[in-house]
Amino acid sequence: MSKQKSTPITSANHSDLAMTYNNTGLEHRNLGNYPEALICHRKAREIKQQSLHPNHPDLAMTYNNIGLAHRNLGNYPRALIYYKKTLKIQKPSLPHNHPDLAMTYNNIGI
Repeated sequence: MSKQKSTPITSANHSDLAMTYNNTGLEHRNLGNYPEALICHRKAREIKQQSLHPNHPDLAMTYNNIGLAHRNLGNYPRALIYYKKTLKIQKPSLPHNHPDLAMTYNNIGI
């Protein structure tokens, strides 16, 4: 039996780990496993909050994904909180006709 070592989390692989959690969360959402999706997106957020500027677009994407998971779970007030966090990052940095901004407005309106 071989012994495997776990790789320590370093700044070099934080973004890869966050992306892995994000993508795993998206797959759980696609399969209808919304509680698992939420867990994955929260883990991605924790990593991104440690390694990215608070107004980074990747953090906005993660907030949006957390909002979608809450919406899928029927927790609409929590979803709205995360959509507003997404919008707060996107509005100052994206042109008014950017598709990501339109998607966030759409999510808020649903």
